[in-house]
Amino acid sequence: MRMPWNARRLYWGLCVVATLAASATGCTHVTEACTLTLKAVVVPMDTTIAVGQSFRPVVTLLGCQGAVLQDVISFHPLDTTVVAFDSSTQRVSGIAPGQTGVIVSGTRYGSVAQILVTVTP
Repeated sequence: MRMPWNARRLYWGLCVVATLAASATGCTHVTEACTLTLKAVVVPMDTTIAVGQSFRPVVTLLGCQGAVLQDVISFHPLDTTVVAFDSSTQRVSGIAPGQTGVIVSGTRYGSVAQILVTVTP
């Protein structure tokens, strides 16, 4: 049994509208998952300071297509006999000669990087 002409016209019209709607929302940046991994840009990444000197690390987190991501960043020295982190000033200070890492972590993204710090006398 054939559909009446008006029903066929309505059917094909709806097909065209559905196809156009699917094409409009089918952009690759919407339908495909991001395959980029989180990137942490830490400045400085490795540094040498003298006992008594300090520096303030700056962290930028990047996601898909270079989008800047927001997180609350904290710093955790691996050896607190070599460096200390002051959360009120956001500075890492050398307190004794040696070498240690400072873990960079965020409340949302977890551990994202490590800064290598060498402290000289």
